[in-house]
Amino acid sequence: HAIRRVALRRVLFRASAFSVCLFLCSGLVFGVLDVRYRWESAMARWAFSLAFLLILVWGAWRCFALLLRFRWTVLVVAQNLERVIPSLRDRLASAVSLLESPVQLESSGGSNLASSQLADGLVQETAAEFERVDVQAIWDPIPLRRSAFLMIFVLLASGVAFCSDPQRGALAFRRLVTPWENLPWPQEHQLQFVDMPMKLSMGDDLRFVVQDASGRLPSSVQLWLKEEGETETIEKWSMVRDGKQFFLERKNIVRAFQYRAVGENNESMSWRAVEVVTPSKVQSAEAKFSPPAY
Repeated sequence: HAIRRVALRRVLFRASAFSVCLFLCSGLVFGVLDVRYRWESAMARWAFSLAFLLILVWGAWRCFALLLRFRWTVLVVAQNLERVIPSLRDRLASAVSLLESPVQLESSGGSNLASSQLADGLVQETAAEFERVDVQAIWDPIPLRRSAFLMIFVLLASGVAFCSDPQRGALAFRRLVTPWENLPWPQEHQLQFVDMPMKLSMGDDLRFVVQDASGRLPSSVQLWLKEEGETETIEKWSMVRDGKQFFLERKNIVRAFQYRAVGENNESMSWRAVEVVTPSKVQSAEAKFSPPAY
């Protein structure tokens, strides 16, 4: 019975370690993907949360099935011990069977009395032999150590990943477990245009310059243009990086337009309008000359 309890504790420990590793690993993978790609679509968030839930349900079912399969009786324990202790082979299980189903003596049966004496002798001999066995040596430490080391490694990796940026980690976990809540990612970049006019003469050139108020430029920036009268067609131009800013030049502008800058996951900038006006023309000129007095 003591060996059976130890075996049950080992199974419970391995099942617990598997559950912890599965929960942390799946949460870490989904969290890193959310931090990297910053999905704001409700469908994408629900898909991630459902996948995370299905993985946890599958892991819980595996652990539950493992515990259900653990139906070791004392006889099964004895049979397993015989496999690892050759000196008790074919005797330990027999002795346990005799103890669980003792021979019933009949008042007039001499043969049953002899059988009972033989059974008692087998039980006593087996018990004396079993007392000399080092029970601790029968356990294979490798599966338990592997589970313990794996769980410690996953705990450390998850702790390091979370402590490297606790705010992002907490937000990623909340987004994963509560997909119905509105939890947008904060904007990392604050793009802004530099010295942009509100009016432009027809045919003039314009240089678009974008900087980041946070001081950290994104890896790329696009200029989105929408000409006057166009509601669906949006031109997207990749801007050129020049030190701490991005720029793009447009020549010979003849139509009013709207514009905005988009960088990586930052699409929050509103549309801005530039009006194109016809430049003033000189139609006539008059000059008056006055001769000097001399």
